[in-house]
Amino acid sequence: MRYEENPFVEVEKLADGVWSLLSPGGCPTLCYLVEGAERALLIDTGFGVGDLKALCERLTDKPLLVVDTHSHGDHVLGNPQFDRVYIHALDLEAGRAANEPEQRRRFMDAPEGCGYTIDDYVPDGPCELVPIEAGYVFDLGGGHELEVFHTPGHTPGGICLLEKKRRMLFTGDSLVRTPTLIFFGQGELCTVEAFHEHLLPLQARKGEFDALYPGHFETPQPVELLDDMVTLSGLILQEPEKYDDWQDMHGNPQAAWRRNYGRAYIALSLIHISEPTRRYAIS
Repeated sequence: MRYEENPFVEVEKLADGVWSLLSPGGCPTLCYLVEGAERALLIDTGFGVGDLKALCERLTDKPLLVVDTHSHGDHVLGNPQFDRVYIHALDLEAGRAANEPEQRRRFMDAPEGCGYTIDDYVPDGPCELVPIEAGYVFDLGGGHELEVFHTPGHTPGGICLLEKKRRMLFTGDSLVRTPTLIFFGQGELCTVEAFHEHLLPLQARKGEFDALYPGHFETPQPVELLDDMVTLSGLILQEPEKYDDWQDMHGNPQAAWRRNYGRAYIALSLIHISEPTRRYAIS
């Protein structure tokens, strides 16, 4: 469904008080609006096409909190519409950089027939980014709480959010179907090792959620996607030079090898395996 406040974003009601908001752009981004008894939380702000704030205010009359699952432009370009946005501390500086005017222009595109123009993007503007860590809880009232899990790999400060009462896990780009990308950035947290090791505590809590709600492509996804990602990342660490096909990324210089297992896909480059080892157990 589309609303006049923002005719570019496709809205789907997922449950009472929960909506997906499909933000258009080069790779359309799934943002989510989660309502509690006292407050609502917007998860990601997408490409920044159209008035996302007005759309949220159409859907809920609760005071609005906003959080970015990570710092990539397709998830944060709508930030200037909001006074304050939460983000993991390790993605704080990258999140600020993504909304610098020159960087924003890299993501602003309006191909023929897309239904919007460059003028429909959110204007540049200030936004306070507030750092959070794993374990932070957004209390929306009425027992609706969203707990933050640190899930690096795609970026150093990637997060997932568990809505405990509704048993929903919002996964950003940490757990997507086609595929999770581990070829950005540098450092020990932008590695397959970090991805694998930080998924294990989340997997240990899988009895608390019934489905995954990723930042792109099909939503929801079954919990088995998490299990398959744990297995696949372990397999990659055991056999780092094995791959199934080539992810060319349409000319992107960060083209990468791709491997799959069950429902899980990972695209990676070997420089994002810091210490190939066979010590990782496959469950």
